[in-house]
Amino acid sequence: NLGAAVDNNGGNNLDELFSDPNPSSASTDGYIGKVSLAWTPTDNQLWFVTFSEGFRPGLLNRPGGAQNADGSFTVPYALDTDDVANYELGWKLDLFDRSLRFNGSLFRVEVERLQTTIFDPSITNLFFSDNAADARVTGLEGTVDWAPAAVPGLTVTGSFSFLDTEITDVITPTDDVIRGDSLAFAPEFQGNLRARYVWD
Repeated sequence: NLGAAVDNNGGNNLDELFSDPNPSSASTDGYIGKVSLAWTPTDNQLWFVTFSEGFRPGLLNRPGGAQNADGSFTVPYALDTDDVANYELGWKLDLFDRSLRFNGSLFRVEVERLQTTIFDPSITNLFFSDNAADARVTGLEGTVDWAPAAVPGLTVTGSFSFLDTEITDVITPTDDVIRGDSLAFAPEFQGNLRARYVWD
């Protein structure tokens, strides 16, 4: 369109797209909470249970208003938040005369209206985002720090996580999101291990 008086490339004019009657912002309100109880049976142990809620803010969609062929789905102009409820059992332990520290937690997260990016040419030829699914995450994570008394200056540190993730319900009619699939960017296992030795 270089030199043209009118933009006629068929793209979206965002000033028009995000003006009345379409929303010009993504907003919401509400409350989230957290409750945690801790128990210290000895000086070297702390156990806790936590219930907490969280969210990610909504956003606007550039291809808002696009529809699939039969008109049964319209790309939303604005997404709502996705909300999580987290149930967690955790511990902080100092063991073997405090030469070994083991912190960890077991958790389950329920996700409602998960925000995800979709590319489905049967709806629109642009990527768009939607509150596309409900999901569940169950996991175990922990960190270990070991400083053996028999080897002064040696520290061994490691961490790990095991995740079981699943899309439990699909909201957006697309083959891009499939019930029973694992969540993206959520590997079943992650871990690292490091040894460090310091001397004078």
